[in-house]
Amino acid sequence: MKWIIGTLVLLFAITMVAQQQGMGNFSTQPTMSNSDVRYQIQSTVSTSPDFSNANISATVSDNTVTLYGQVSSKEQHDEALALASSYAGDRQIVDQIQIGEWSTPGD
Repeated sequence: MKWIIGTLVLLFAITMVAQQQGMGNFSTQPTMSNSDVRYQIQSTVSTSPDFSNANISATVSDNTVTLYGQVSSKEQHDEALALASSYAGDRQIVDQIQIGEWSTPGD
């Protein structure tokens, strides 16, 4: 029994040292590519009835997901940020979305 506890302690210590030294990603979820993240955000926005009157686009880099465009309400804004976060992984979300109704020239 002591050898089992000793083995578990040793495995835990090795895992902690490896994580501290950046020796491996112990995540069970694969990281999505930048283009996949952008595609998932754009396709969800373009097909969801929740965003039917929104104009949102995204750019994605290794470190950030930037959302641009305009939505008509705070609720749409918050939903867009939540959507981006769900696909972003470890990337930071940069919010460039404006809230307000669109106006056309001459209105």
